[in-house]
Amino acid sequence: MLWFRVSLLSTGAGQGTSGCPTDGINPNTGLAYKLRVFGLRFNPDLATSVNVGSWVSRSVVVFNNTYLEFELPVGAGTARSVIVTQNSAFSAPMNLVSYAAPNITTVSGCADGNTNCERNGTDILTITGFNFGRGAAKVIVGGEECLNVTHFSGSPHTRLTCRVPQGVGYRRTVLVVQADGDISRGASELSYRPCDKGFYSEGNNITCVPCQTGRYSNLVAQPFCLDCPVGTYANETQQTICQKCEQGKFNNNTQQTQCVPCGQGTFAGADGLVNCVPCPVGKAFNGIGAIACTDCDSGKYQDETGTTQCKPCPNGTAVDFGGQFSCPDCKPGFYSPEPGRSTCLPCTQARRV
Repeated sequence: MLWFRVSLLSTGAGQGTSGCPTDGINPNTGLAYKLRVFGLRFNPDLATSVNVGSWVSRSVVVFNNTYLEFELPVGAGTARSVIVTQNSAFSAPMNLVSYAAPNITTVSGCADGNTNCERNGTDILTITGFNFGRGAAKVIVGGEECLNVTHFSGSPHTRLTCRVPQGVGYRRTVLVVQADGDISRGASELSYRPCDKGFYSEGNNITCVPCQTGRYSNLVAQPFCLDCPVGTYANETQQTICQKCEQGKFNNNTQQTQCVPCGQGTFAGADGLVNCVPCPVGKAFNGIGAIACTDCDSGKYQDETGTTQCKPCPNGTAVDFGGQFSCPDCKPGFYSPEPGRSTCLPCTQARRV
């Protein structure tokens, strides 16, 4: 039985090695990494192979009966067993080689790189980095598997593509999982496209739903639409704001699709009113939807608010201009023989008061 221990060539003898690149290549030299095996009873004259996990290195040089060197095979995972085989003899497996975990450097392919990814999962991501493994890696986005993961043929360990899974939300974690290996560290992320203003979505529903009439949404990524407040309305779907009630109308309820015309004897002289205002004294209006009340004509007055018509000046009074809340008495020497006069008449000599 052979006995040995393993280390990186650059560090000398040791009890194991970690952080080995999955492609087996030293990025500083572009050449294969070489590992040393120290042990007993190695025979330089025999054909020798070294297994690291399920991968085999046949580029082995046995220097003497205690030391050999081999090229690191392509692989993945931690604490991989190392077995040295010479003819029918082989060593006991020892878990001494660990490959590096995946490392993501960029995530792109959505509308704005790694943001505004389509919620229905139509974008193709490109992920670059290191130590992805030779093939069959998985990509996890926010807990869901990315679809159709493909390693680039020319650079399988450093570049992947996949189709984004359907999803919602901001800053969803992106992970690469090596086949039969380790999982990436770090904070690689992507964000799905939020629902636009005028839309909403509930929970993890990927569909953006238009706001109904009487409701609105003035921000992106909303879980529900808001009721139009009093004094406003929305008579169409997908609204980002509610319209103010026009002059002559009011609305004192929420979630309305239209405003109500002011009733008789009231008016609304501004937009967005919750209630109409009663016509003041000296004015009246007998229709609906008034933006202003009408002044009482000369010969008439109104001493009450909220009325639909003016009153005629009584006998003995008159007013010769509009908008009055009372009619003054005729001066001495004058009289008003009937209601609704705008002027008083002078008395004759026989009737002088």
